[in-house]
Amino acid sequence: MFCKVKFYGLFFLLALLGLGTLYYKQAYRSTDGFSTEKIQFEFPYHAEWETHLSKEQKDQINQILTQRFTYLGKGARAFSFLSQDGQYVLKFFKYRYHTPHWAVRILPAIFPFEPYRQRKMQKVSLDTVLNGYKIAFDHDPIGTGLLYVHLNPTIQQHPIAIVTDKQGKEHLVDLDNTRFVLQKKVRELTDLLNELMRNQDIGQAKYRINQVFDLYLFHYNHGLHDLGMGILRNNGFIEDEPIHFDVGKMTLDSRISDSRFHREKMIKMAKKVKQWFGKNYPEHQKEITHSLEEKLLQIYHEKITL
Repeated sequence: MFCKVKFYGLFFLLALLGLGTLYYKQAYRSTDGFSTEKIQFEFPYHAEWETHLSKEQKDQINQILTQRFTYLGKGARAFSFLSQDGQYVLKFFKYRYHTPHWAVRILPAIFPFEPYRQRKMQKVSLDTVLNGYKIAFDHDPIGTGLLYVHLNPTIQQHPIAIVTDKQGKEHLVDLDNTRFVLQKKVRELTDLLNELMRNQDIGQAKYRINQVFDLYLFHYNHGLHDLGMGILRNNGFIEDEPIHFDVGKMTLDSRISDSRFHREKMIKMAKKVKQWFGKNYPEHQKEITHSLEEKLLQIYHEKITL
């Protein structure tokens, strides 16, 4: 009898845990995990993150921020909201990337735990992401679509933002005490390529891809180096201009201006484009590959086979 009670008790506990997990997953999917608590937290002042704007620029930014913003989506480190006029994206950084997971923090700082602990601590470092946006804003705001980065606390410099989450619920966000960036709305490269391929406009597709490679080359020549490899995910267009919009891994490194350093990276990105066409439009992969090889030849003055 006692064993039966223990069995049913354990069964009930497991069922309760299962229902709790299911409820949590459903609740998370309904909001994508967004809440104002996830984006607002105390953060220290960093002089190197200070942004200097003219009064005219500040007025323009605040005018944009008075619009209502609707939930657009989430990335690994930020939630994005689209302005009412559809022209701008407001990004809030996630709190959970400010602090490593508790299981990582409690690991003892001794071998063999310390190397793993340090890798995880660095992997989730929000400072790396914030530095990336600040570097991009300072060195190429046009090519990255950045209008403003707010990484230090301010006092009564910004309006209270009104944002609507995935469920349609409105939230008020104190922008003075929230890290955020304001960026122009970009049409993602894959969306553009899919439309061009549906219209059988292979010539325009090749031209747009070449434009993105030209943007990377421009960045390399100015010492800007995106440590990421997401050429298809991290780039897009505003009308006819290429934009590198995901710059959380942007760094400054003068070595990247040397073709010996950026050659292999450009080849890897070209191979990613080739693979994407092979998966989605295999009938055009050969033509796209030839175009990519011609572009690499133009840049490096040598025949490179992908």
